[in-house]
Amino acid sequence: MKKLFALLMITALLLGLTACGGNPSDNPGSTTTNEITSTAPELGSVQAFQHGDLFLEITNVASTEKRTGWDHGTDPYQYTVFTLYPGAQLRVINADMHDSSAIEGGWDPYAKWFISSKSGGEYISIMDGMPPVTITPDMGAVITDMIGLLVFEWFDATPAPEKAVSEQIYNDIFKPAIELYSHFSSASLQTDIEDEYRLNGQIGLEYYRVADPRFPTLAALENALKGQFSKEITQEIMKKTPHDQPIFLEHDGKLYTRMGDRGTDVESVIYSIETQSEEKIVYQVIVNYGVYAQAGQLAEETFRYTRELIDGKWVFTEFPMEWW
Repeated sequence: MKKLFALLMITALLLGLTACGGNPSDNPGSTTTNEITSTAPELGSVQAFQHGDLFLEITNVASTEKRTGWDHGTDPYQYTVFTLYPGAQLRVINADMHDSSAIEGGWDPYAKWFISSKSGGEYISIMDGMPPVTITPDMGAVITDMIGLLVFEWFDATPAPEKAVSEQIYNDIFKPAIELYSHFSSASLQTDIEDEYRLNGQIGLEYYRVADPRFPTLAALENALKGQFSKEITQEIMKKTPHDQPIFLEHDGKLYTRMGDRGTDVESVIYSIETQSEEKIVYQVIVNYGVYAQAGQLAEETFRYTRELIDGKWVFTEFPMEWW
């Protein structure tokens, strides 16, 4: 009887060991493995991006979003935006490469997809077997045929209260002044391109009638500036003549302007109040250029703007214009 009891105990012990794991080769249903397939990201999550046969994994993803773009300005299409935390990496699972091996004398497989550069640097080819790529702020998107289908943006770590105050100051105070000033620096007013005037009849000096009903004349434009700026700053803005030609002029009692927009190389701007009294407010504006900073230029600069109560009206009396 004791021998039978001992035999039953040994059998039970062996069965228990097998159930708890044992040798995986002796257990066909086991998925136990010692191989680490991926490393958990420090921030955010790992997200997959798949388009046709292209299959990528991105780490440190804060959020994802679908947006609509225009294919070469004509046909709408959807693209994906990944908002990333620092340290994000792109891993290639399948690169969907061009294969010309079937063509006699053909090349080796070559890239169909690329990682674009915001600063105009070389694109990175997406190839099978390539090591993980650390995504930097200079990398704009995963593209093919010059169309970005996966766009990279960066998580804004500015504390929510500070961000809310900055947005309110911009919307309430700076936005009207910046938009008005931008018509003298980076953004043309709405124009009627059918109504053209050539200064002194010269080719290359074409002006077009301003179609914005707020500004029928130079006087109306100047009065709008005086609503935001001191008389001194208004005169300074009105005298701006890039390339030795005025931006605005009057012809037959109508306002005309030169065409041409340009972008601003700025990554983020934070607005805050530095000092405040009943008749004067000094604002601090921190401008971050990020990857757009030029040689010899700081990646981040701080500017101060002053707004004063003059003749019952708040106007800017100091308005640095360097970063537009």
